[in-house]
Amino acid sequence: MGLDQVVQMQNKHALYMFLDESGDLNFSKTGSNYFILSSLSAFRPFPWYQDLIDLKFKYLESPHHLNLQRFHASEDRQEIRDGVFEILNKHHASFRLDSIIVQKNKAHPKVRELDRFYPMILRYLLTYVVKGYQHKQISEAIFVTDTLPVKKGRNAIDKGIKTHLKDAFPSNLMHQIHHWDSKSTIGLQAVDYLNWAIYKKWNNGEMRPYNQIKNSVHSEFDIFKKGTTEYY
Repeated sequence: MGLDQVVQMQNKHALYMFLDESGDLNFSKTGSNYFILSSLSAFRPFPWYQDLIDLKFKYLESPHHLNLQRFHASEDRQEIRDGVFEILNKHHASFRLDSIIVQKNKAHPKVRELDRFYPMILRYLLTYVVKGYQHKQISEAIFVTDTLPVKKGRNAIDKGIKTHLKDAFPSNLMHQIHHWDSKSTIGLQAVDYLNWAIYKKWNNGEMRPYNQIKNSVHSEFDIFKKGTTEYY
């Protein structure tokens, strides 16, 4: 390896993409109106990471005594949500959030199967994430998702990433895909909060959480925005 190549490698960093989803895959009137997939992408170090850990231990101590094994937006009390959102907003310049919005009743029946649905939305998500980074900055791509309830879901995510990674990144870029319990990393807990805020805006019309994180939002792509056919 020549000196120029060594210098180039020293100037590159691993790009982390923490992925989270909201909504269900019940494509009927009894399911959620929207399915949303979001990516929190960032290079290390993560300045928000330690602040969120400190917040967790703050609530473990007196007078709270709350055993917060993880932050989870849909379950946490409002006081905790406000604290998490405050930290994420404080550090919004150190990461970016990209979201794919799926109005489920516009999804053609042929694309609803997991092995087609996940690759489709991941293709759009990867495209929007990559637009914000210069390839010369990236030494490798590391994807981290929450553990999914069924192996079929994990396989669909993996297929989507592997299928479209070469379209978004240079063909020789190294990558890793990991499915971790969200308790294991603050990164998954942070994207859970951000994705939940996006979901509340679209599915419930609730703007308060979104207004707390809107500085972090790089893109929200409504994948079926131009579609006019609703299947149910």
